[in-house]
Amino acid sequence: MDPSNAMKIKLSDKLPPDPVFKEDIRRAPNRGYDLNRDETIIALKNAFNIIIVE
Repeated sequence: MDPSNAMKIKLSDKLPPDPVFKEDIRRAPNRGYDLNRDETIIALKNAFNIIIVE
């Protein structure tokens, strides 16, 4: 199986408008930011691995 023949997904350059949330609906709690510098670098590298820049 040739990976170059795999399905390609193209994302728009424009972001959608910010959502409007209803105040009376419960949401997940804010867990804060608890990564050290090395963990942050690893997390960003992992996230950027799925972003293809053309």
